Amino acid sequence: MITMILRMIKTFNGSLNLNWNINKYFSYSLRAGGNIVVNDRKRWWHGMQLPSGENVKGLLAISNVNKSNYTVENLLNFNMDLTKDFRLSATAGITYDEYHFLTENVSGNTFFYL
Repeated sequence: MITMILRMIKTFNGSLNLNWNINKYFSYSLRAGGNIVVNDRKRWWHGMQLPSGENVKGLLAISNVNKSNYTVENLLNFNMDLTKDFRLSATAGITYDEYHFLTENVSGNTFFYL
C-alpha cells in the first residue's frame, strides 16, 4: 500500500504607500498593493488507500491554483482653512484593480506495474 500526498502553498503579499505635500493646500497619495497565491497539490493512491468505489490500479491526481491581484490608488487632496471655524476639504481619486485566477486539474488511473 502506497499513499503519497504532496502539498505546497506559497503566498506573497506587498503594499506601498507614498505621500507628497505639493503645496500648502494640495497633497497627493499613491497606494499600491497586491497578493500572489500558488497552491500545488499532488496525490497518489494505491491498494487499500483508494477512495471508496474506485476499483482501479492506482490513482494519481494533480491540482494547481494560481491567484493574483493588485490595486493602485491615486488620490489628490485639497485642504484649506477659510476661517477659524470653517475648513474646505475635497478629494479626487482613481483606483485600478486587476484579478487573475487559474485552476488546473489532472487525474489518471489504472497504472501498469512491471
